[in-house]
Amino acid sequence: MADELFIAKQMYEISLADAYSQSLNSFENFFSHCVHATNEKYFSNFYAIFEDKKLISFLNMNIIMNEAEMDYLFVSNDYRRQGLSNLLLSIFEYSNKYIGNHQVSKIILEVGENNTPALSFYLKTGFIKISVRKKYYKNMENAFVMEKNL
Repeated sequence: MADELFIAKQMYEISLADAYSQSLNSFENFFSHCVHATNEKYFSNFYAIFEDKKLISFLNMNIIMNEAEMDYLFVSNDYRRQGLSNLLLSIFEYSNKYIGNHQVSKIILEVGENNTPALSFYLKTGFIKISVRKKYYKNMENAFVMEKNL
């Protein structure tokens, strides 16, 4: 349980400083649930990369029926442009196809319209824009809703 709290605390601290965290309330809720629950329920679709016990990258997916909603994909500034986002996304797709109990047919996500590096990454990895959410982020920026069929 201590490891789960350690991870959740790092995720929460990361989200506090991130203009693109979709909702601070969702991370407060996530963090408080981690205090009271086992990791199976809250980390079943969580993938992380650590260096010396420091969380440097993570992907959190929420599975609903045959769709995966990407809640958060994070890479620490010092580790960007090294393929970690692609690695985490590939691990999720591989585990869904060959290992997991879920038969996810698509991934849906939101990305800030001015978040050029993330937008470029998602387009390069096969996501397409399907709609816009107005004033979606806490900085009032619009978000593109994107999806990728698996």
